[in-house]
Amino acid sequence: MLALLYEISIEMGSTLEIDELVYKIAAAVKSKINYRIFSIFLLDERQGVLYPKFVIRSNEPENQKIVLPLGKGLIGTAAMQNEPLRIGDVTKDSRYLAVHSETRSELVVPLTSKGKVVGIIDLESTELNYFTEDHQRFLMTLASRIASALVNAELYARVSANERRMDREMKIAKEIQHQLMPDDPPSIPPLTMAILFKPVAELGGDLYDWIPFDDGRLAIVIGDVTGKGAPAALYGALSSGIIRTRAARKYPPGQMLELVNKTLYERPIETQFVALTYSIYDPKLRTITLANSGLPYPLLVRAGESRFLDVGGIPLGLFPESRYQEIELQLQAGDVLVLYSDGVIESRNDSGEDFGLKRFADVVRANHEKSAEEIVKAVTSSLAHFIGGMRPQDDRTMIVAKMGS
Repeated sequence: MLALLYEISIEMGSTLEIDELVYKIAAAVKSKINYRIFSIFLLDERQGVLYPKFVIRSNEPENQKIVLPLGKGLIGTAAMQNEPLRIGDVTKDSRYLAVHSETRSELVVPLTSKGKVVGIIDLESTELNYFTEDHQRFLMTLASRIASALVNAELYARVSANERRMDREMKIAKEIQHQLMPDDPPSIPPLTMAILFKPVAELGGDLYDWIPFDDGRLAIVIGDVTGKGAPAALYGALSSGIIRTRAARKYPPGQMLELVNKTLYERPIETQFVALTYSIYDPKLRTITLANSGLPYPLLVRAGESRFLDVGGIPLGLFPESRYQEIELQLQAGDVLVLYSDGVIESRNDSGEDFGLKRFADVVRANHEKSAEEIVKAVTSSLAHFIGGMRPQDDRTMIVAKMGS
């Protein structure tokens, strides 16, 4: 019998799918006991009832819906008392509930895990006095293994269901985030723009936006929320919504950041804040006015020379009265202005080395005569080559603005 128990344990351990598992259990028991009906009932502690998880009758699954309260019938009694029942003639036992008319004898064994009843294994036969002490010992020996396997399978099923639910919710959230993000950047000749947006997770904490004004100007927004995934994406959506609401008033960039900062500070979410650059481009004057709250300094390439614009500030949502400086830039033909999140320059290779500001500026400078879209592709290619097989650890977002003639 030990060899058989070992084989059964190995067989039960080969799957966590509960439907497949109970079939394996039924087949294993059948190899030792020629039952007519095999049932597994699981205990719902909160409801105080046992419900059928699996019933097989004459080698065919049966859809049985009977639910048994604890203490009712042979199955409910065995579960409540945590004791096996071996009944030679069920018709003479007042506790018996006639579910299958052909049943004459029955063997009921509690399934326990960590000292608690989790269910029942029930065998029925059409023969009187069919089940023996040997059958009972075998089933009791097997019961703890069956209980453990069922508990693990139930846990696996719940975890799998939660993962499927989370996957569905994540897909919906990703679609919502995608819908909230703007379309391709607008073209305001002679200024053209291109975007790189690469979240490291299904949902990204980086954000970007373009907001046209009725006077022909354009607000350009790029931001980076602390953290990654759903919390960062939600905080980013909140920040974007606040900016969109305020943008209709056409506040200058510095004042806009102060207003958004105050609003976020008054609606605190633990450990969340956002670094953001807010810019306004005026196509009539060919000027761009910028304010920055914690993103890396914008990069300007002019006449083949690169420099970082000294405009910074405290991330939004940390302090109530933060102030933000502005700079105004007169764009010239051929100028390339790059706004970007720190995920671009902090991308690391397998040696732990950052891509860095110098390498970033060198790539943009080397490609400054190309279009905005080609510059984005050049940076993307250089990043991929630099990090090799390493997985990025942060979202990467970059807006390239190129001034034509």
